[in-house]
Amino acid sequence: MALNEKQKEWLEKNGGSRLNYTNPPVPKELATEEFWSEAVKKIGSVLELVPEEWKTEALCLAAVQQDGNALRYTPPAQITEAVCIEAMKHTVPSRYGQPLHEHFLQLVPEEKRTETVCLTAIQHDSSAFKHIPDALKTEALCIDAVKQNKDLIEYVPKNLKNAVKAATKG
Repeated sequence: MALNEKQKEWLEKNGGSRLNYTNPPVPKELATEEFWSEAVKKIGSVLELVPEEWKTEALCLAAVQQDGNALRYTPPAQITEAVCIEAMKHTVPSRYGQPLHEHFLQLVPEEKRTETVCLTAIQHDSSAFKHIPDALKTEALCIDAVKQNKDLIEYVPKNLKNAVKAATKG
């Protein structure tokens, strides 16, 4: 179902700032599933305001493609490998100019931290390595992380430390 004229008008007039969605809130008669779908394409973080029953994987994916930080408003059931990877690609730096990939991994339920998600996270920000479950820390993953940041050797599982030290000359 397409947006009606009132919804289009509201989004055009108010859709440029997250604050406009809360103060005053979006009129109930405008806040349909289609409305929120268009809203998250403009400002991903408005995903926080979307009713839970409308937070599909597709909607959450659209939100993180606009603003990777919207991952924090994604329900665990909708946190898929694709959503995680897109969130990392579309990260808005924190106010201190630092990437937030380390923190993204903390938002991903441990059972959803796949090898691909973890590898992508450390390629964007090696400090994310601290939040990777030991079961997913392969020798190659550990070497990649420690090559980027020698201090991460302390997070390498004991059974891999010698091989990682040898491979990274540390």
